[in-house]
Amino acid sequence: MARKKVAKNIYYDDAKRLYYVSFYYGVDPKTGKPIRKNKTVKSKREAKKLLTEFEYKKDINAVTRPSEHTVKTWLEYWITKICEPNLQKTTVYGYKQIIKNHIEPILGSTLMQKVTVDQVQRYYADRLKHLAPNTVLKHHALLKTAFDVAVKQDVIAKSPIDRVQTPKRTHREITPYNAEQLSELLYEALYSKLGLVVVLAAYLGLRRGEILGLKWEDVDFVGRTISIKRTRTSAGSEVISKTPKTFSSNRLVYMPDRVWEEMDLAERRNAKNRLEHGNDFNKEGYVIVDKNGKPYRPNYISELFTKVVTEKGFPKLTLHGLRHTFVSLANAQGHTMHDISKMAGHSRIDTTSRLYTHMFEKANETIGLHATISDRKLRRPPGRKLLAYRIDREPLPPCQPAWRPLPVNPRSNFLQAPTHNRR
Repeated sequence: MARKKVAKNIYYDDAKRLYYVSFYYGVDPKTGKPIRKNKTVKSKREAKKLLTEFEYKKDINAVTRPSEHTVKTWLEYWITKICEPNLQKTTVYGYKQIIKNHIEPILGSTLMQKVTVDQVQRYYADRLKHLAPNTVLKHHALLKTAFDVAVKQDVIAKSPIDRVQTPKRTHREITPYNAEQLSELLYEALYSKLGLVVVLAAYLGLRRGEILGLKWEDVDFVGRTISIKRTRTSAGSEVISKTPKTFSSNRLVYMPDRVWEEMDLAERRNAKNRLEHGNDFNKEGYVIVDKNGKPYRPNYISELFTKVVTEKGFPKLTLHGLRHTFVSLANAQGHTMHDISKMAGHSRIDTTSRLYTHMFEKANETIGLHATISDRKLRRPPGRKLLAYRIDREPLPPCQPAWRPLPVNPRSNFLQAPTHNRR
């Protein structure tokens, strides 16, 4: 026997002895057809209760239309329509990797309107077996942002991500080099392609992308300053040049003597190579380049640094760890958190404090307040014949002042008057 209507939007099936509640969501703007969704219950009373609750939610705009979006299809839409037009390529690439390698295999086939708090909580628990808590927190941030957009666009009524217990953030132990270790590393680096890279990271606290993004047009030898206004980084196999991500990362930094010397030497070497290779020389104007003027890939520089550290028996340290070393030595020399934060290019002082307070406390227990690097260790190794190469000026004197990690005037934002003009 066919279903019979017993009340508005409620039907009864004699054969199955079930009540059917029909929820009307409106008209599909694409097809012009009514959108309905049915649910079966055992009693008429229960059917009326469900229908009353639905109509109430509909009146207060708390009802979303049925959607066929799965987590996979929604994230594809979110990446294409929301992220790619508004975010940096490197950020989008990172999101795509998280979705492809983690979220999609586990949650991808689930309908967005069927995702539960328990499902997401289980996902976090599963990922914590393989990933660090801070990495899982990145997954959480991605899901929260994507699901919040789904709420705004009425794909789901409310986000289950808001009610999930997130992993506790962990603070990775930062073990920077002390002055003596840094002295030894600088000595070894001068024999490799990493000489200028290590000097810029250790003396100025520059990030890898900032170092590799430097062009000669950013270097003022007379004023002894370097303008940080672009970065070069990798997004998969693609190398991207972009502006720094925060306003504070765009900054002007002073070149102490040692940095000035290395930059001067690098420019002479660059000019020599340009003359030798002629039209085959890359004309992009980057500072960190090979003999043909072609900039190095960011990951290659990181791998080369790790290789030098490992082969020479130094304590484990990443290239970014030299930035931590810079901050540690600046703190040890008595510079304020405000000045260190500005030199490091942080947008807020509390960012510096959050990242390095624990390191400062540990360092102050073991390092003297005015650690210096041995002058003997920092003299250029023999065999660097380029010192004698002359283009339009005399070579630098063979004995320059000892290494100065930072100028001693914190009130000038690490900028101080040059001791001599460019030769």
